Amino acid sequence: MAQDRPTQAELLAAVADFLRDEAVPALDKTAPGLAFQLRQFLADHRVVQALAEAFLYLKHNPAFVQLLRFLPTANGGHPQ
Repeated sequence: MAQDRPTQAELLAAVADFLRDEAVPALDKTAPGLAFQLRQFLADHRVVQALAEAFLYLKHNPAFVQLLRFLPTANGGHPQ
């Protein structure tokens, strides 16, 4: 059965695109402070979305999590 409604991720991406492409440029002219806050919100949203996608990937690929244990840590050592 074909899905005729967007997924939650597709809907959020469409709203973010509209805000970035339409709302922010309009606010730049009328309310620069609000435009700045909206840009910050959109940037924060992208970080949260990337983390959520990474979590889902790791959740569905447990072998990748095992592989991560062999990578060196930031201080050059290996995790235990």
